[in-house]
Amino acid sequence: MIHIENIFNQIHYLLESSSFLMMLFIASISLKLYILISVFRRRTTQTSKIAYYSLIGVLIGSLVQDTEWAFMLFKKIFLDDMELRFFMFWRRMSWAAVTIQYQSLSLLLESLAKRNFRLSLRHKFFMFISTLTVCFFVGTAFIDYDCLRSTDKHFLEFLIQKFTNIYSNYVLMISSLFLTLWELHKRKLPQILLKQLNLLLVGVVLPFWLAEIIQIAPLTFSSYFVWWVNTNYTWVSISNILITIAIVYCSRKIVGMRFLNFKKQVQSTVNINFMENFKTTLEQFSQVTNTQELTHITKLFFKEAFGIPFNRTKLVMRQFLETIEVDLFLPIYEKGNLIAYITVDRHARRNAFYNSNEYDEMLIFANYLANIINLMQNKNLDSLIQQEKSLQEELYSKHQEISQYKESIRSFLRSNKQNNIGIIFYKNRRFTFGNQASKELIKINPNVQEGHPLTKALKQVAHHVE
Repeated sequence: MIHIENIFNQIHYLLESSSFLMMLFIASISLKLYILISVFRRRTTQTSKIAYYSLIGVLIGSLVQDTEWAFMLFKKIFLDDMELRFFMFWRRMSWAAVTIQYQSLSLLLESLAKRNFRLSLRHKFFMFISTLTVCFFVGTAFIDYDCLRSTDKHFLEFLIQKFTNIYSNYVLMISSLFLTLWELHKRKLPQILLKQLNLLLVGVVLPFWLAEIIQIAPLTFSSYFVWWVNTNYTWVSISNILITIAIVYCSRKIVGMRFLNFKKQVQSTVNINFMENFKTTLEQFSQVTNTQELTHITKLFFKEAFGIPFNRTKLVMRQFLETIEVDLFLPIYEKGNLIAYITVDRHARRNAFYNSNEYDEMLIFANYLANIINLMQNKNLDSLIQQEKSLQEELYSKHQEISQYKESIRSFLRSNKQNNIGIIFYKNRRFTFGNQASKELIKINPNVQEGHPLTKALKQVAHHVE
């Protein structure tokens, strides 16, 4: 027990360390700055402008707050907590960034959770309050620039700070989370967007919100908020670690899909084994004789290549389609005409999406399938008879050649006066002794001693025979 207690004490000491916390904030700033630059480099679509700019607002607000923490810790470590006007100025800018961050996060969640999102009267009212709050802190930062310490602030500024915490963390967030969860409950959104929202809520938003509530609770509910100073860094360290890990995980997962329509297709690594596996399908195509076999090959291909259950894929050959409820519709064209199509039932492959590489693989399969269907549909009796006649003639020719080879071997055996005749077979680049006489005549192993003159001579004779 004493050993465990010592471990917890060391962890607590590390989390309380100003140097450790400053390194965490530097890492968080670097990560968020990288994401922000990546977002700026992307081109957004017309339908996602609100979500796009809301994401930028969230990142900028969070970056300003993180830099304020980093400046404060830097001052505490290296400047012996020296009182400087700039640090108080940036702290007020950080309070303005709190409102920007939560207002942007609120709009981001609701815009992603609702189709054809439009700003309502409630949104405009909240944005008006947020604008007034931001203007207050920014104006105070410039007007009262000579302020050196928190205790010199005006009573009204403490009151607005307390109001900002309650308004941002409770009014804005609770209302937006409730509406977002309600939209998820109705499940009227596309499956890919549902998965993105679940990742955002569970992986980033909820942990971030709960960590913020724990940190600001003493300031929000304390009656002596004028003299309140946050000196406990444990929760700040824990929340920053968790949020940084969550952002890394969720960003990787979401960008791997189609977050904010940055990419037209779900992205994935290239499947280098696809063509090797497709050779088997091509061999099956070469032996197909009816549509039932084509259906079986199609189901088997989609099961092995894309993990879709065998009974959830259909191959339908007809010229029109009115209404269908499926996850995947793959038309089969021949010279611009729709001759068939493949459908995959809705939710046939759960918790996974079809990426751009799989899209290309399906097109390759569809192109080959179209050729096979066209050949089958355009076959007639005359072509079948002609094909059968050609095969019979080729078979007769091969039979005559084999008969001549046999006669040549018999003539050689009859004319040869030697008693010992060795027979050696050469197949797949290997020699095989056919009888005991061959082993007695050939004293070496040609499969092992490849550089031997006799081995070279035997190979040369084999190549001439071929």
